[in-house]
Amino acid sequence: MPPQHVIDSFKNVVDFYYCMGIPCARMWPHWPKRDPLPLEKANQEAFGYASRAYNLLPPFIKQAYIDMVAGLPFTGRDLFTRAYIAGNRP
Repeated sequence: MPPQHVIDSFKNVVDFYYCMGIPCARMWPHWPKRDPLPLEKANQEAFGYASRAYNLLPPFIKQAYIDMVAGLPFTGRDLFTRAYIAGNRP
């Protein structure tokens, strides 16, 4: 293995590890940037709008969403966003 200062200088670029006692190094995966496809962009915009809209809800409406998900593994924000994306808009 290279010295620790070399390993530290490659943090989040190269991963140094041992595999069956053999020192190994591998690059962290990266994907080239690309423009989103039209449907991806539409979904991103809808998700962003829903996220911002939840912040503008009055507290009693937010509490209603929180009450609806009591005992479930997601949040009131999740339910609101899911309903908006699914087309259940006010």
